[in-house]
Amino acid sequence: MVNEILTPHTQYSLLTPDYVRWTEADGGPDPLARKWPVRRLTRTELATVAVRVDLSVKPPKSIEGTVAGWVAMRLRAHEFRGQLFGRSARHIAAELWPMFFAGPRPRYPYRGFDLLCMTDQIGEATGVTVWIDAEPTKTAPYSFRPMRFSDRLAELECR
Repeated sequence: MVNEILTPHTQYSLLTPDYVRWTEADGGPDPLARKWPVRRLTRTELATVAVRVDLSVKPPKSIEGTVAGWVAMRLRAHEFRGQLFGRSARHIAAELWPMFFAGPRPRYPYRGFDLLCMTDQIGEATGVTVWIDAEPTKTAPYSFRPMRFSDRLAELECR
């Protein structure tokens, strides 16, 4: 069963072809790069991104065929094996790159962070959530705000 969780099915595509087909060898910039608000996170924020897994939550069958569902199942398997503790979100995002995307691994895995954001959006159903300590606000300039990763990226998109 664990191998079924860790291996994506090949009979159907998990992502749209234009999302998968781009590689750095194509010569131009990544066509989706402008869409990533992750680029506006500070270094401190990126260092505090953490994946939390609640193994008591039983994911529904309906998420098995989705990209976020596969990522959640993989992260749950890592947590069950004790391999998630101490791993940075950047390392996890880089690990997700070859699972879903063609081409060489990038220097910075923006698409992997996109997958983590998608996984966080269905976190209540899967038990896999991604948290970040967001930058302080003007009203409280000395304290970082713990919040969900998807909420922080939505906040950055609104700016």
